[in-house]
This record gives sequence, C-alpha cells and structure tokens, in this order.
Amino acid sequence: MTLLPNGCSRGTFPALVQCAILCIDLESIAGPPQPPEGYDWVLVSELSDEFNGDSLNKSKWLDYCTYWDGRPPSRFNPANVELRNGKLVIHASAVEGDTQHLMDTGIIMSKAVLSNTGRYFEARIKPAETLLSSAFWLQGKFSEIDVAEQIGAAHEGGDLTTKLRANSHYFPEGWATAQKTPLLHELGYPSASRFQTIGGEWHSPQAVSIYHDDKKVGRMEFRGEFTEPMHLFLSLEAVPWFGVPSQEELDDPNVSFLIDWIRVWRLEMK
Repeated sequence: MTLLPNGCSRGTFPALVQCAILCIDLESIAGPPQPPEGYDWVLVSELSDEFNGDSLNKSKWLDYCTYWDGRPPSRFNPANVELRNGKLVIHASAVEGDTQHLMDTGIIMSKAVLSNTGRYFEARIKPAETLLSSAFWLQGKFSEIDVAEQIGAAHEGGDLTTKLRANSHYFPEGWATAQKTPLLHELGYPSASRFQTIGGEWHSPQAVSIYHDDKKVGRMEFRGEFTEPMHLFLSLEAVPWFGVPSQEELDDPNVSFLIDWIRVWRLEMK
C-alpha cells in the first residue's frame, strides 16, 4: 500500500521519496487501512502535524476552544499547551482559592475542518498518568466522534487504565438528549505507560471504525447521519464523575498528555 503526501500520484519518484521521508521516524505502527479499489489515501496537510517546531503552528491550530472553556472543575488555559522535544505537551496545573475551578488543563482545536466521509485520522499519543481524560476527538454542531478518551489512573469504583475508550454522540436537539454509542477495548497494559497509535476511519455517514496500532478493534454505528464538517481536538479534560487528580499529580510537570504527531488522510480516486 502506498500512502501519498498531498498532491502526489502513485508511482512517481517524488511521491515515493516524500512518503519515505514522512515514514522515517515512525516509532509505532501507523497509516490508514487498505484503500478501496480505485482509490488512494492522500495526506491532508492542513490537519496534520509532526509537532517538531519550537511553538504550536498557529496557522493550523488554536490553543483554546472557540465555544467551550472546559469541564468544571477544570478550565482550558493556553499556557498549559506547549511543544517540547518534538512532542505536543498538554498538562494540568493546580489553581488555588477557587472551589469551582480547581485546575487548568489544555486543548488544541483545528482551524480547518474535516468535511464529508472517506477520511482516516490518527495520532500517536501517550495519555497522562492521572485521573483526567486524555482525548482525541472531532466535533461539529450536532455530532461528535471520540476516537480516544483514555483515563490514566484508577478511580473509586473502577479502573479504566488499561482500556481504550471511544464513543460517538448525536445531539441535534441539544446535549441533554444526546445519543451515544460507546466502545471499550482492553489494551492489556496501562494506557499511560507507552505511546500508541490510535485512529478512526470515517467510512460512511453511519459508522466509524476504531484502530489501535494498526489493528481494527471496533466499529461504532452512529445514531444519526454524520455528514457535517467537524473540527479536530486534542485535550486534557476533567472527568469529575470519576474523581479529580491529587495535588501531587497536578504539581508534577511530568504528568502530561503527550502527542507525537497527528495525521489526517482522505480518499481520492486514482
């Protein structure tokens, strides 16, 4: 299977060279599944990033969400988003003197959107080892695809640290009546212990398939037609129904959500 950078065609020398360069530093299995006959996967550069610069590429990303401040008792703060050692780093920090706002976390939101189906999106991530959700997701005005929502620490009444959690939400009449299709996959190891590549193939308005390290691990059937444009997000979020991190975790700069890269592909006819 040939995975082609944007604007290149199969079989050309430049395409093969660019593809080789793109794939040199893969420390984890990556890439979309086999395309349908007559099609190739083409990289969507405006929604892909290797995070190798000194600062976030503001032509592609916002370090805040334009319509959501974060889930209490956390709040998104651009100061909690940085690039370090070739990784996007999103961390939490304690906030004192406010019982409703206990911590700051971070988020990035794509400026561009994914439109239509025939898309594959993947990220190489290492969740934060704490009682927060390290999340990779897409959202439009009334639909959401949660590719990964991983909890890095055990919580009272359960332990999701070895699970890959995915979900879809359909909420044309508001979030209070959202219909969801959760997926839970056992990893066999603590999710925060290593990097892993997690992807989603949005192959129809009715469903998305979820991949973990190049292996399909499940399929979510939507509760409505998912055809609207969606923004991409990477975020660290509070999950208060599971609990909140300890003060020690919030004060530890090493307790962070790490993202090596994010890549988006679209199907194009040969």
